[in-house]
Amino acid sequence: MRSLHAGFLLVPVAIIAGAVVLFAARGPQTASAFTLKVGDCFSMPSGATVAEVSVSPCTSPHDGEVFLVADDSTTQAWPGVEEFSNRVASLCVNGAFEPYTGAPYGSRPDLKVAYFFPPADAWASGQRRLTCYAATSDGLKLSASVRVAP
Repeated sequence: MRSLHAGFLLVPVAIIAGAVVLFAARGPQTASAFTLKVGDCFSMPSGATVAEVSVSPCTSPHDGEVFLVADDSTTQAWPGVEEFSNRVASLCVNGAFEPYTGAPYGSRPDLKVAYFFPPADAWASGQRRLTCYAATSDGLKLSASVRVAP
């Protein structure tokens, strides 16, 4: 009777272990650029307009790491490119960069701040998310997280 119970226990454990291995081996996942969360690392597709990115572990080569996501539900009219640049300077460069990386932006010449913002048609449809991320200033891939250890 005891061996029967042990056999039933081994089958679920083997299934779970196999699922974990398959999940880890499947690689990067495609996601909308506007569903990224703080701490997500990703690689960009080629092209000027980015709708989807490949999210991967920060230990894998990647193009950027999200350090700020800000939603703006107060402004009805699309702010425009210049206003988004101003928000990035205030919220990302002078605000969230140092707490996330542990160093002021000016002291990290190896990194640049980049961002995603919705085009006017997406804004009109309710997409109000500004996403700031850190990338290398030389265009090479990052191979580790830029987040300072807690």
